[in-house]
Amino acid sequence: MALAAVVSTHFPYLPIRVTVGQRTFEGEALVDTGFDDDFAIQHDKIANGAPPDEYRTFRLADGSRVVAAIYYGRLQIGDLPPVDVDVSTVGDEPLLGRGVTDQYSLTFDHGRRLLVER
Repeated sequence: MALAAVVSTHFPYLPIRVTVGQRTFEGEALVDTGFDDDFAIQHDKIANGAPPDEYRTFRLADGSRVVAAIYYGRLQIGDLPPVDVDVSTVGDEPLLGRGVTDQYSLTFDHGRRLLVER
């Protein structure tokens, strides 16, 4: 039985809050079941001039590779307890990947809503 749940009717997006150091981003993230890492966001939305914790190479959907800065942070979906995440600065839209979603039970309800339980 789930301890807590979040329901989003903006399918397939979830309300999130991600914090890296003193910088916080609040908004929505697209659930991307093809993204194996934790969370991706535009560099200028989270970096705040701080040096990255590491760099990582990603293979994109078109087969190309890109090197992205990685920041260690915490991510919260709705009011669920936060989890530790690697925040990659790749792409132009906040993406929630399998590194996070595999920690929850997700129900994609006929393209109308997304239920997240923990």
